[in-house]
Amino acid sequence: MANPVFGPALAANEDIRMITAALKDPASTFLDNRSFEMFEAIQFKEQQNMIQGSIFIIKVQISKTATGCIFIKIFIYQRKRVITGVLENQALDNTIQNFN
Repeated sequence: MANPVFGPALAANEDIRMITAALKDPASTFLDNRSFEMFEAIQFKEQQNMIQGSIFIIKVQISKTATGCIFIKIFIYQRKRVITGVLENQALDNTIQNFN
């Protein structure tokens, strides 16, 4: 995929919270069956491509520690959700950034 341009960071809305809830088990598997103290969407950025689908980067709080957040990048197309990456050890006040 080319370098997508993402919109601004927005507070997680109900749709993003529902998507995030469905990602808990796949994210755990992606991270070698890691368990999470909590799994709550905080913010997100979106990049839309009307032909192929949408890419989201979601900041998810997984614990109350200083680096208790992860960024999950997902590609959504034809009602399928594919995790394409997870960036670990993020602070709650970190700005959402694109990553590979």
